[in-house]
This record gives sequence, structure tokens and C-alpha cells, in this order.
Amino acid sequence: MRCVTLPPPYFEMLVKKFKEDVPLPKFTDKSKTAKLKDKTGLTFFYSDICPFNADYVDIMIETADKYGIPSEKIKIESLEQAKDLPTPFGIFSVFYNGEFLSHEVMSKKKFSKLLNKITQAAG
Repeated sequence: MRCVTLPPPYFEMLVKKFKEDVPLPKFTDKSKTAKLKDKTGLTFFYSDICPFNADYVDIMIETADKYGIPSEKIKIESLEQAKDLPTPFGIFSVFYNGEFLSHEVMSKKKFSKLLNKITQAAG
């Protein structure tokens, strides 16, 4: 068994090879960055792997609107898109001003708490 750990946001890849002659899977260089260039506001990446993701993205965007935070949602619909993400978690990720924020789908109440922290820290 082999384990590769990334720096925050703390993803690990555990691998058990069934054939010794196959290459080990790896995180892409881009997935290790946890950053988006030239982005402001919230950027949501989501896929239909979880059938509730699209609904929660809309709930979280509606919550962000109340704080005056612009939002963009990007649906991941292909393996190529998932491999091109700045995070290894292709199911759901949120970035704020280009920085990784969370991979957790949140309720209005929980996301409001997080947005309160963000807006208070911003001044």
C-alpha cells in the first residue's frame, strides 16, 4: 500500500496495486495548487456524482448573494474537466477569491457562518 499526502487541503491517495507492472496513479500538478488565477468572489465546482450538489450550490449562491459576494458555478461533466481542477476532489469544491475554501456541501446556516468569518476578516 502506498500513500501520497498533499499539503492543505489535506487530500490523501491510497493505492493498492493489483498488478505490479502498471504505473501508480498520481495527483496532477494543477490539483496540488488549490488556487485559481484571476478569480474574485466564490467559484463552485460540482458534479452530479452526488445528486444533491446542484441544489446545494444554488442554496450556497443564494446565501452568498445576501452578502453581496459574486458567485460562479461550474459543472464538472467530463474526466478531462475533473483532471483540470485545482483540487483533487472533483465532486464539490468552493474557492473564494481564487483560494481554496472548502469541499463541504453546506446548509444556508452553516455557509452563512463561514461567510460571516470571511467578510469580517476582510474588514
